[in-house]
Amino acid sequence: MKALEGELRIGQIILSSDLKVIGMNEYARKLFGSSTSDLGKSLYDYHPRRSHPKIDYIIRQSRQMDSQIPLAMVLDVMGKVLLISFSRIEMVAKNPGHIFSMTFIDVSNQTGAAINPASGAVEFTKLPVWHKNAFVFLEASSVYYFESDGNYCRIVTRDGSFHLQITLKSILQRYTGSSFFRIHRSYIVNLNNVRKLKLSRAGRYRVVFDSDKIPELPVARRRLAELKRVMSLP
Repeated sequence: MKALEGELRIGQIILSSDLKVIGMNEYARKLFGSSTSDLGKSLYDYHPRRSHPKIDYIIRQSRQMDSQIPLAMVLDVMGKVLLISFSRIEMVAKNPGHIFSMTFIDVSNQTGAAINPASGAVEFTKLPVWHKNAFVFLEASSVYYFESDGNYCRIVTRDGSFHLQITLKSILQRYTGSSFFRIHRSYIVNLNNVRKLKLSRAGRYRVVFDSDKIPELPVARRRLAELKRVMSLP
């Protein structure tokens, strides 16, 4: 597990309650090529359309304020990979209401990010997760499996579990390498850490990992033939 390294440049954007940009620090202006005359635009004007659903999601979560997981997400913006944190700020009593603060860090280097020329999507080789009040980056080789957990996924390693604000479908789209395989609607496994397939008494197959600390996982019947093929099993 690797923590943030090197020089970090932190951008900050202040938003009104209706998501108009009312303030930016110098790094944010440089990244988005903006000036003070651009203030007043909608937040969505600064992001590609494909990123809008993710922004919608973290805004909804921020307004609900019931999540135990930091409201943060990784987005690709203008060829860079940004780790974005979003929070709501309550105003003083004489000026009731709230504003929003969006803080972001360019983590392109830490995630091993590169643009796939075939899809045009930004793909990562390391996974940013929240751990002990800080973001750290997990090497893909340390992951045993991903488990769907609502709007998040849980990442399980030999040393513990972490959460990432991304769907299982996006995991397969955004992280490079052929070792990740979806064995079930709820699970993606790292084939490099699988020891064998096991047939249960009920006639269902389960994945067995190379560590006794990691539980066995069920394999969906419709995924079995393809799993055997990629594992070179009869």
